[in-house]
Amino acid sequence: MLRFCLIGPGDIKFHFFELLKFSEEDLNEYIDGIAKVLKNLDVEFVLLPYRGFF
Repeated sequence: MLRFCLIGPGDIKFHFFELLKFSEEDLNEYIDGIAKVLKNLDVEFVLLPYRGFF
């Protein structure tokens, strides 16, 4: 089994909606796609929340 560490992007509204111009629907579809691939790989998740530099 692989271990996969996710580090939060910081400010989601800024990074995804302002910089990348994602809509909420686009972001949800993107996340669902990544989740499906990782599920099929039998990956263990380690989450590391991160709010960015102040």
